[in-house]
Amino acid sequence: MRRALRWMAPCLALAAALVACSDDNGDQTLPTVVITEPLDGLTVSGQVLIEAEASDAGGILRVSFVVDGDELGDDDTPPYTWDWDSRPYADGDTHSLLAAAEDRAGNLAYSEYVVVRVVLP
Repeated sequence: MRRALRWMAPCLALAAALVACSDDNGDQTLPTVVITEPLDGLTVSGQVLIEAEASDAGGILRVSFVVDGDELGDDDTPPYTWDWDSRPYADGDTHSLLAAAEDRAGNLAYSEYVVVRVVLP
């Protein structure tokens, strides 16, 4: 019995420390994010401004922009935008654009895909 009590105190202290260090602030609500420019189905050329609207009651940390699964970069100030250089892409090909919004609690949400066709000048 004494041996069990001797180990119980350190185990309880460790459990309390783990709970205190957890990052769960209770915010499980996902942010919302939508690409507003360019519109789905458009033909684009050259420098393309990708714009997204994102919102969350606790605030948005950043919005990341993705083309065909490759992250281009992110913006942490509204309006959330990224200038995408479409010139290196093949003429006539279609590409999928996506925005990912992360809120201040670490929750991550994704926009619907926007598909555009690149036409070289």
